[in-house]
Amino acid sequence: MWLGVILLRDRMTPSHVESRREGLSEIMEFFDSVELEPANLPNPKSPRSNALAPRTMFIPKRLPNDRLITGNESIRVAITSFECWPNNITLEFSMYFRTPPENYADCLLYADGQSAIGHVRSLNQPRLACIFSDGRYATNLRAPGFPRPHDRGLSEMYPVISVVSSGGGGGGSSTSGYWRHVQRIDMWPLPSGGLFTIIFDWPAKNIKPARLEFDGDQIREACKYSVDIWGASIVD
Repeated sequence: MWLGVILLRDRMTPSHVESRREGLSEIMEFFDSVELEPANLPNPKSPRSNALAPRTMFIPKRLPNDRLITGNESIRVAITSFECWPNNITLEFSMYFRTPPENYADCLLYADGQSAIGHVRSLNQPRLACIFSDGRYATNLRAPGFPRPHDRGLSEMYPVISVVSSGGGGGGSSTSGYWRHVQRIDMWPLPSGGLFTIIFDWPAKNIKPARLEFDGDQIREACKYSVDIWGASIVD
């Protein structure tokens, strides 16, 4: 299976992050073979609220993992924030344009903001996957973690991402001037130890597939340093 080859070919040293462009056909093969979330999720199940980071209860630990991921002459894509919570990570994806996009909806990871279970996504949208070292993955080719039916819940066997904010703007006119679109996503659960891989492509915009590799153990350790707002002592 190609996935094992990509994830195990190189082991990363702590703190080492590297952008890869080799194995591009394997990345495209991955996106073409994503398995949808099953109708009956494996137990044990977690409440759907776990898909979202606990912003009213914790201050996240931020890692310096900002990276330009990929792009072409007119569009660039980057990770511009990487936050660690007790059981989630939050990634901020920024898309930069030389001129405003023709169709704003094409920038969205989910066509209608958040797609329903079984929703067929638009072929014009970017494709994103966060792959754990044990082979599990979260991707926008599946339904989001939130929102979803209140009685459905989540399973750690099927990690999820959820868009928590999205917006853009820029200078100039409607046809000229630089423009940026930002989407912040929460991922649940935490990646397993070992290599944590993010892959991204956008065929409709001629954006080539690219891969970023992170140290999953470093991420899990950083999550321990998120601050419990209500449990922390106040120093006079």
